[in-house]
Amino acid sequence: MELTPIDIKQCQAEQHNGANAFTLGGVPAYVRCNNAPIYIATETEPGKDGIIGSMSLCQKCTDAMISVLGEEYATLKIIN
Repeated sequence: MELTPIDIKQCQAEQHNGANAFTLGGVPAYVRCNNAPIYIATETEPGKDGIIGSMSLCQKCTDAMISVLGEEYATLKIIN
């Protein structure tokens, strides 16, 4: 399996677009975060596929990842 390369210019997290079944004309979907990343997050354990992944994250998405998955889920390296 080929992994998506790290993008140091844009956060790679996906966020819900805010549309729901009651939004006129809106289609619920996930869109990529537009913020500039400040961290490279690398999983500490391989996933079910046996691969350890990495992605760039902004502060907001890093905070969300930690709140959902915990501090031990990934190591963080500051992007210089």
